[in-house]
Amino acid sequence: MTMSKIELAVPRRSEVYDDVRALVISSTLTPNTRIRVEEIAKRVDAGTTPVREALFQLSAEGLVTVNHQKGFWQPAIDPIELCHLIETKTALEQLVLRDSPEHWNDKHEQDLVVIFHQFRKMDTLSPLGSYESNRLWLEGHRRLHLALLAGSTNNPALHMVDILNTNTDRYRCYIMGGWLEQTGSTDLVDEVQTMNTVDAHLELYELAMARDFAALAAALAAHNAEAHALLDKALQRLLNG
Repeated sequence: MTMSKIELAVPRRSEVYDDVRALVISSTLTPNTRIRVEEIAKRVDAGTTPVREALFQLSAEGLVTVNHQKGFWQPAIDPIELCHLIETKTALEQLVLRDSPEHWNDKHEQDLVVIFHQFRKMDTLSPLGSYESNRLWLEGHRRLHLALLAGSTNNPALHMVDILNTNTDRYRCYIMGGWLEQTGSTDLVDEVQTMNTVDAHLELYELAMARDFAALAAALAAHNAEAHALLDKALQRLLNG
């Protein structure tokens, strides 16, 4: 393979990974069902080999389960797992914020301003929104939460926070899409959406800009606790009819 072909192949693999990851996070794949590689390949307009590579990578991140005899599966939905995801994410965020005062700089602040500005212009995640619109919000939300922690040099912990955020987003999408499909109502969705708004993230942004990282740690913990309470309430109602 020539150098130019190698250079083209690497970004394409990254695009396929991003596309497959977005499908897994969204509510388009039914929990606890087998993932058909050929169907996914058609949906993301890619070959089966890069799709399998993406699914193996996602399995390492907990977003896909893999059985070498039965193939890839969309994980089941479990309220206990949701609790563990958010509790672990909160603990790691407290850890990474400890060294932020020493390393936060003007570049981190500038990046946060841009990311928050982009986030506030996005349509909020909604089961009534388009797939692409929701995908943009999920990526913007992910980038915002990472930008709040960008002053930390604890890269392993930051990587784990990113994975935990993504796994939590899978629950968020399942709840919002599943409730509308099951009931035809947006009442519970509207309640969950209160944690997805710009206003729900404004205090976190302002504390980071003020470089008050002790207060930011406390606010993030409260933000996560409120999100968990809303998501768990919705999930219990959804699973129990």
